Amino acid sequence: VAIPTVGVIGKVVPVVWQSSVNGLISSGTAYGQFATGLLVPFFIHNYDWRTVWMVIGGISVAVAVIGYILLRGLAADAIGLGARKKFTEKQTNPDKPTRFIPLAIPRNILIWLLLALSGIACGPWQNYLASYLSNERGFSISFIGQLWSIIGVTGLASGFAFGLLADRISVRVALALSYGILLTAGVLVAIESGTMALRVAAVAFGLSFYAIYGLIPAYITKTASPESSTAIFAVANVFLGVGTSFGNAGSGYFQSWLGSFQGIYVGVAVIAGVGIILSLILPDERKITTTE
Repeated sequence: VAIPTVGVIGKVVPVVWQSSVNGLISSGTAYGQFATGLLVPFFIHNYDWRTVWMVIGGISVAVAVIGYILLRGLAADAIGLGARKKFTEKQTNPDKPTRFIPLAIPRNILIWLLLALSGIACGPWQNYLASYLSNERGFSISFIGQLWSIIGVTGLASGFAFGLLADRISVRVALALSYGILLTAGVLVAIESGTMALRVAAVAFGLSFYAIYGLIPAYITKTASPESSTAIFAVANVFLGVGTSFGNAGSGYFQSWLGSFQGIYVGVAVIAGVGIILSLILPDERKITTTE
């Protein structure tokens, strides 16, 4: 779902608001998780799991249909009659030359690497948190549940907030700040801190996680044409998938080798540090035209 939205945003959203809109989409996952957290206990208590899946599935279909109808009116150039007209024109003028736009240019490669690094860092941070805190640190399941709630609540606003910030200070600077906050989340878990520091780590992770996954598509939208941005972001998601798989599998072997999950969070901090450097190396999107 996220891949085609990059192209739609590039076509219909003014440049000054593109980071904010991408950030809001990133936070959309948190809104869904929050709503699910309210719905599931009610239906489990009064009905069963089958009802939960039916209700959530029905809501998903309804949202998809309503979203399509709204987009046909609000984003006609990307969806609906406007898009069909452009497609028909291309079919009726097959001899019209199409300018080739290479995807594997330095700034796109940096973006792909950043998304791969995000998968390597963020996946293990989430997946091994409960095991580390409960098995090695002795924290209760209820406290760990509180940390996840903090992450979710923080995510409700973080994507949009960082999107607004990026529209003012540039995406690359906001992205570097996000990786800096992710570094803090890794360090605070790794140093065997107390409950307050772990709550701060949960806030830091909630801020950085949703921010990063909104800022990277925002950078693509601002630096590439709508036609090429979808392809660039599709490749970026492949890098994300590979990075997440490598991070989760590699962290499991890493834990077996060291005998502790602590090293995983040290690794998260190191990777986040690399992310800061790569973010600052990115060209300033405000000096790049989307026709490049």
